[in-house]
Amino acid sequence: MKTFTTNAKKILLFLEEPMFFEHRSVLDDLMSKEIETEIYIKTEKIPADISRYIQDRFPNQRPYLSNFSMTKVSSILRRQVIGTRLFISGTWTMIHAVKEKAYQAGFSEDEIQAVGIGPKEENVFCVKCYTYNVKQNEHDISCEHCHTSLYVSNHFSKRHDAYLGYIKLS
Repeated sequence: MKTFTTNAKKILLFLEEPMFFEHRSVLDDLMSKEIETEIYIKTEKIPADISRYIQDRFPNQRPYLSNFSMTKVSSILRRQVIGTRLFISGTWTMIHAVKEKAYQAGFSEDEIQAVGIGPKEENVFCVKCYTYNVKQNEHDISCEHCHTSLYVSNHFSKRHDAYLGYIKLS
């Protein structure tokens, strides 16, 4: 997180509740650097221990989002100023959704740091029929839609959020 906070004017943390205490060192680091911080937690209800921790470490902290919706996330991200950084931690599905909203709001890859939990499902984009397939191994797959044999390249397309699957010539 050291290089991540360099020149950061503000940090937004989007966390799923189980990841909150996993990142205490990040929160303590932000507090010691006196960087403006907003914490958003995806949970049904903020547990007392989390609420107490935030109040002790960040006395001016007020925004919580219980069950934050992507509409609320979009609104939060659109009103940010240049120099704001994002730290996202939770399931890969949640991370992907928040990152997508961040890109739409104008954030770059360099302004976002993410830590995921659980298995990450990676996709392969078929260059023949323009559909997505679940990446099964490192080298070859058969497109689920057009049944073309594809070579899975090591090129990851941010635009497609997938590895590119080129037609395999044999």
